[in-house]
Amino acid sequence: MPSRAISAYTTEATNSTSDMIVNVGSTTRRQNIDGIIAGIFTSQGQLLYAASSLNTTFLNPPSSGGGVLSYSSLSSAPSWLILDSGELVYASSVGILTSLGAPSSGSILYYSTVDGSIGPRWAIVNAGTLVYGPGTTLAIGSSGQILQSTAGVPTWVNSNTVTGTFTTIGTSGQVLQSTGGSAAWVNSTTLTGSLNSTATVGWRVLLSPAQAITTGAFLSIDNWSTEVFDTDAFHSTDAGATSQVTITVPGHYIIGAQILTTDGGTTGGTHQVRFVDGAASIIRVDEQKSSANIAINLVLGYYFATSGSTISLDINIVDGTTSNISSAQTAWWGYRVGP
Repeated sequence: MPSRAISAYTTEATNSTSDMIVNVGSTTRRQNIDGIIAGIFTSQGQLLYAASSLNTTFLNPPSSGGGVLSYSSLSSAPSWLILDSGELVYASSVGILTSLGAPSSGSILYYSTVDGSIGPRWAIVNAGTLVYGPGTTLAIGSSGQILQSTAGVPTWVNSNTVTGTFTTIGTSGQVLQSTGGSAAWVNSTTLTGSLNSTATVGWRVLLSPAQAITTGAFLSIDNWSTEVFDTDAFHSTDAGATSQVTITVPGHYIIGAQILTTDGGTTGGTHQVRFVDGAASIIRVDEQKSSANIAINLVLGYYFATSGSTISLDINIVDGTTSNISSAQTAWWGYRVGP
């Protein structure tokens, strides 16, 4: 059959520069290429792709809404990833796209490397909830609990179960002391040399044993052998002539004493107690006693310009019988209250 020019054939569509020679039944026709390709598709939005070698097919449009076009190396074909409102797209593995649905309100986005759930995840967080990795949440504890970490895992525990760290409140005036890793409330007066602010510099000593006194002259009270506290080495603990107080920190002091004698004087008898700074009397109190076990109290304010002054307590019985100073309630104290 002799060759014919393409323009000599009858056309199936409007003349175009993109015409091809086709067979329509047993008749050779001239056909526009757009018409040939359009004949493959059956609906609007379809995408043409190679299903295999020398084989074409098409991908239908998403069934609803929009989608993300992706290619799967497993199926060797494109597909639509349909997303709902708020979803995120990520690669679940090499070449595989998937989506993460939108969370409820108040969620936190984190990344997980745990086998079987590698990728972004949402952690649902309620009021007071803590988040620790990977994406684990811990609800708020109950009232009064504290956060404790054990082997890297946080938990809420009652404060009184944390040994040596927390304890119940002590009584008025106590301080918290740690001994051997355990905490306990103790009286501040038992912390020898530990409290050293302006208001707590001082001493408090007790008489022991009892001391005999006679009439007619002042005698030094010497048996101050029991220290309740002594912050700055004011006193030595012996019971003898050297058991006095030496001022080691200059300043203003409040000094006081209570002396309890065991025997009363005769009618009109008087007990005299005085503070002495070196050889000079600072203050004297005269107390008439007609019965036993009556305490004599004296308190004074005194300024020591320098350190080194030695002070003592003296007692005298005038017109009375011999007596003893009881160790039960006889005490001597002093506090530094200012520079």
